[in-house]
Parts: sequence; structure tokens; C-alpha cells
Amino acid sequence: MNLFNSLMTSVVVVAAICLIALYQPKYAYAAPQVKALTSKIENASKAKAVELKLVGVRGKVNNYDIASLENLLRKKEEQLFSSFKIQPEQLYIVYQNFTDNFQAMTVTMGYDSRILRGEQQTYPYPKGKTQLLLAKHKHTSKELLNAWNKIDYSRPIKAVIEINYLAEDGSTLSAELKVLY
Repeated sequence: MNLFNSLMTSVVVVAAICLIALYQPKYAYAAPQVKALTSKIENASKAKAVELKLVGVRGKVNNYDIASLENLLRKKEEQLFSSFKIQPEQLYIVYQNFTDNFQAMTVTMGYDSRILRGEQQTYPYPKGKTQLLLAKHKHTSKELLNAWNKIDYSRPIKAVIEINYLAEDGSTLSAELKVLY
């Protein structure tokens, strides 16, 4: 008898919950309010959108010569160190202007110009909708290289963007990779 009583109790509870749910006001009453709030948030985010500019170094390099550009960035960082308002949290590496055989490209390495005091030479951050190749996470060099295989090379590539998220000591905590067609 205990099993029968507990089954009946369960049926009654489920039926009561279903009846209560049926008599709830329709969610459509909230839809206009939600749309208005969403449009306010979208308008506020559009108004706050600032064009990102990078401060750092730019150069034409071969695929295997990026280390020389990294050395230039390290020298530039020494000059910029006193100009930082806050510790940089992201290092942007933008690969663009690829040659037909993808053996050479223009690489820009730098930081968001908004964290610097004073005027510095800036480089524009590519605009457009990007496709995520590698999500923000701690990745090995091999994973970063393999992510380049996810690019659709049959489409014209405007830029490949690598964003390194930095620790206080400047070491990389995580990275993500995006492509802009």
C-alpha cells in the first residue's frame, strides 16, 4: 500500500503543478518590456563603442621571422612602460596583407591605445565580424598552429587576430584566435 500511496501523491503533485502553470499569465505581456530594455542596452553599447587602436610595432615579415618583430615590441615596451595608465591586460597580434602563397604578411603587435598617456603612433584594429577559430583558454603553441588550419583559405582573408590575455607579470594566461574575412 505504501507504493500505491506514494505514486498517487506524486500524480496529484504533478497535476497540481501543471494546473498552476496553465493558469499563469502569458509571457507575451512581458515581451514589449523586454524588447524595450534590450533596445536600450543595444543603444547604450553602440554609443559606448570606441574604435580600438593599437600601439606597438608593425612590420612585413616572413612566416618564420616573427621573433624579430617580438624583439622590436619588447624594445618598444620599454619606451611605453612609463606611459601605461594601467598594466596591459591584452596583447593583440594582427596578421594581415598576406601574400598569395601566405609566406609573408604584415604583422601588428601591440596594446590598446586607450591605456596610454600621451600621443603615440597607432595602428587601426581591423573592423568587421570575426569568426572564432580558438576560444579564450590556455593553449599550447601546437593548438595555436592547428587553429590556423580551420581558416577557409578559399575566401579572401582580411586579418587573423590573436589576442593574448596577460597576467600582471606579462606572461600569457590565455589566448584566442579569430579570422576576419
